[in-house]
Amino acid sequence: MTILNKLKLDLLGGEKARLLKHYTQDNKAHDTYLKGHYFLEKRTKEAMDEGIEHFKKAIEIDSRFVLAYAGFTDSYIDLGWFGYLPKKDAYTRAKAEAIKALEIDDTLSEA
Repeated sequence: MTILNKLKLDLLGGEKARLLKHYTQDNKAHDTYLKGHYFLEKRTKEAMDEGIEHFKKAIEIDSRFVLAYAGFTDSYIDLGWFGYLPKKDAYTRAKAEAIKALEIDDTLSEA
């Protein structure tokens, strides 16, 4: 029995589906994505660059893994915010990655 069934939650419409949604079926892509976030959170230029490489690898593994595109978006926003890249360049790249994510799943709040 799932936790939702045990709690007997009565969710409306697509809410249950959204809660249970898997963005990739590939465990390696998901693990690589999580590593990307690990490095992104260190907030150093070198670590953030390494995080971007992990997001790239996750997309190479699963080209429709929308959360990895959202990870790119976060990375470029942070690179601009912390002054590691010119804001205009960083935010232009972040917007492009967000658009890619939204093309895959226009309900993804992370994008």
